Amino acid sequence: MSHTAPGRGRRRSGRAALTAALLVFPLLAACGGGSEEPEASGGGGGGGDEPLSITVVNGITSFEFMAADMAEKIGVWEDLNLDVEYIRGSGGGGQVTTTMTAGQADLGLHGGGAAAISMAEGMPAKIVAVTAPSFSGMVCVVHEESDIQSFADLEGKTMGISSAGSLTDLVSRMIAKNNGWELGTDFHQATIGDLSQLTAALQERVVDIICWSAEPALTLVERGQGRILGDAGEIVGPNIFEAIEATDEAIESKPEAIERYLQGYFTAVQYMKDNPDESIEFLAEYASVSEDVARQVYEMEMDNQSLDGTATDEMLEGLVATASDLSGKSLEVEQVWDDQFVPVELP
Repeated sequence: MSHTAPGRGRRRSGRAALTAALLVFPLLAACGGGSEEPEASGGGGGGGDEPLSITVVNGITSFEFMAADMAEKIGVWEDLNLDVEYIRGSGGGGQVTTTMTAGQADLGLHGGGAAAISMAEGMPAKIVAVTAPSFSGMVCVVHEESDIQSFADLEGKTMGISSAGSLTDLVSRMIAKNNGWELGTDFHQATIGDLSQLTAALQERVVDIICWSAEPALTLVERGQGRILGDAGEIVGPNIFEAIEATDEAIESKPEAIERYLQGYFTAVQYMKDNPDESIEFLAEYASVSEDVARQVYEMEMDNQSLDGTATDEMLEGLVATASDLSGKSLEVEQVWDDQFVPVELP
């Protein structure tokens, strides 16, 4: 069941609105109802209209958000008459939160839980589409020679995280909570930085465990430098792993641009699903991993990619429960989720 926020209705797609306008206009003209031509909506392909523009921040290079780059590769943005500017980096969710809060981006490709916690702490934004529901796409790795065999063995150990407010931060807090440990006393976290710094810290035994996307985890295993302990789906439960969020200002002032972006993004997801060999080859280059690792990642994660951005009640309830618990602030679904753009209708 998909969750619909009270008082909100599904937006008509821009293409549907344009079609309706074009059908009604001849009737108005014939009846003397007016001589002005209808204003074309910004949705759909946009025809000969001026292109719309949108700025998107992404702090991670992984399969979960590869559709954003695949869309560019297959020419989706041009087809939709949308200019997309990316702010890219390797700072994870912390980078996305900082950029969005500063008003430097309209959309963020962000972990769902980390996004909700940031919203609880004042980031003026809402999740507008789910890209990957299950945390099974986040893989936890220990050193190859570690004696840690289960998450229960992590008492007294240290997890490396990228930054406060990131998904790595959320997972470390959930590990402590699920085991009844006090964070900072029974289980520790160390803010290390980006992925390269985290993997180096694991190899040097500065930290005991890191959790990230499947690509680096499988690469460490391939090199004999790490061992997979499990995935974060075991820790978090029903929730929202990855999502697209929009600032409140963009939702108000750029709804058609958001709609076009989501159409393009999920068009690329469908393309990836329909073209596995091309997607695996692209992932190997995109994430700088071997083709064998890329194939394993694709097989592990493709089925976890949403095709329309929707969220179930169970996912949303899990999201707000997690964010409320970890932020110490009481949250309602409507404070973090705006359903007017989903289900996404592909052009």
